[in-house]
Amino acid sequence: TAFNECPNIKKIAYPNSLKEYTYMYRGVACPYPADDAVIEDGWIWGRNKNALYFVPTTIEGDYSIPSSVECIGDGAFSSCSDLTSVSIPKSVAEIGESAFKNCTSLQSIIIPNSVTKIGAQAFYCCSSLNHATLPAPIKTINKSTFEECESLKSIVIPNKIKKIDERAFYSCGALSSVEIPNSVIEIGKRAFAFCKMNTLFIPNSVTTIGNGTFAGCSLKDEVVISPSVKTIGEGAFGTDYNKTALFAIGYGVEQIGKEAFQPCDNVSITALVPPAEERNSFRSYSGTLNITPDALTAGSYSSTSPWTNFTFIKPLIVPTKVEIIKINDPSLKEHQIKYQAVITPENTSLKQVFWMSDDPTAATVDNHGVVSIDPDATGTVEITASTMYEGVMAKISLNIDKELSAIDDIIIDYIADKQNNVANPPMDIYDFR
Repeated sequence: TAFNECPNIKKIAYPNSLKEYTYMYRGVACPYPADDAVIEDGWIWGRNKNALYFVPTTIEGDYSIPSSVECIGDGAFSSCSDLTSVSIPKSVAEIGESAFKNCTSLQSIIIPNSVTKIGAQAFYCCSSLNHATLPAPIKTINKSTFEECESLKSIVIPNKIKKIDERAFYSCGALSSVEIPNSVIEIGKRAFAFCKMNTLFIPNSVTTIGNGTFAGCSLKDEVVISPSVKTIGEGAFGTDYNKTALFAIGYGVEQIGKEAFQPCDNVSITALVPPAEERNSFRSYSGTLNITPDALTAGSYSSTSPWTNFTFIKPLIVPTKVEIIKINDPSLKEHQIKYQAVITPENTSLKQVFWMSDDPTAATVDNHGVVSIDPDATGTVEITASTMYEGVMAKISLNIDKELSAIDDIIIDYIADKQNNVANPPMDIYDFR
C-alpha cells in the first residue's frame, strides 16, 4: 500500500538498498526483488523484462508474453477475469504459485517444454479452462494446480511426472478421462476427487493412493489398481460410483483404509494373502469376490474377516504365458516402436498389461506399449510387460543402436523414393520387420 492512490505514477525504479517488495492483491502475495523491478503503467517487470511479476486486472482477450520473459511470478495474472488465452514463449522456465489463479475466462493456454516448474494453485479456479498440456520436463503436479477448473475436459500428463500432489485436479467436474503415466509414484490426497471419470487405470509405478484421492468420481466401468500399489487410503474411492463397476486390485496391496470403497458387486484381487483392513473397507460385502485358485484352495479369504462376508467367492482364470510382439502402427512418431503383449489362455481373467522400461532416460514406454527412444541414447534397454498376477510377465532387450539405425535407414529410403518419383513408396516408414 506504499504507493496506494497515486494514479499519476508511470514508472518506479527502486534503489539497490531495497531488497524485496511484496504487492498484495485480492489476498494474493505478489513478491518480487526490488533491485530488479520496474513498474510501467501498472505492470511490474524485471528490470530487463526477464520476469513478469504483476499484470493489471484490466487486461482482456488474448495475450502473448514477450520472449524476454523467463519467469512468471507468484500471482502475476491472478484475478485477470477477462483474460481468455495466454501464449507463453519458450524463454519461460518457471510459472509461479497462483500465477493464473481466478482467471475465470481463461479458455486455453500453451505451456512450452522450456517450463520446468509450475507452482501450487497456478490455475486454481480457472473455471473456463477446457484443455491443458503440461510440459515434458516437470516432475511434480503441485498442490491444487488445477483445482476447481470445472470446464477442464482433458489433460495431457507427461511421462516424467513422479508425483501428483493433493487436490491437483480436485473438483474438475468435466474431467471424464485422464491417463496417468507409468512414471507416477504417488497420487496425493483428493487429487482427483469429484471428477467425472468413467474408467481408471493406475499404472505399475504408483505405490500410494492417498485418502479420498478418487472420492466422488462417477466411475462406471472398470477400475484397475496395479500390483505396485501398497497402500489404498481412507475413502480413496468413496461415494458416487456405480456399484456394478469392476474393481481389479493387484497382488501388491498390503493395506486398505476404512471405507476406501463403496459397496461393490464385482471385486477381483490377485493377492494370495488378504490385505489388512482398517474398518469397513467396502462398507458392505454384498457382491462377488474373485480370487486366484491358490488363494481359494488356501482358504485365506474365506476364513479371514471381513473378506468372508462377501456373498460369493469365486476363482479367477490365471494366465500361463505372456509373449511380447512388435506391431506396426502408422501413427507412430519418429524414434518410436510399438509392442503388444499376448496373454494365454485367451479367456484369462484380468488381462491388463503394465509396461515398464528399466532405463527411462534412454527409452520410455507408455501404458499402450509405445516405446519412445532418446535419439542420443546407446546400448540396451529392458522392456517388461507384467500382469495382475505375481510372476507372470515377459521381458525383451531393446538394442537402441540397432533400432535407431533401422529407423534412419527406412526414413532415408523413403525420402529417396519420393525424390525418385517411385510410384508406391512405403506408407509406413516405421515398419521394423
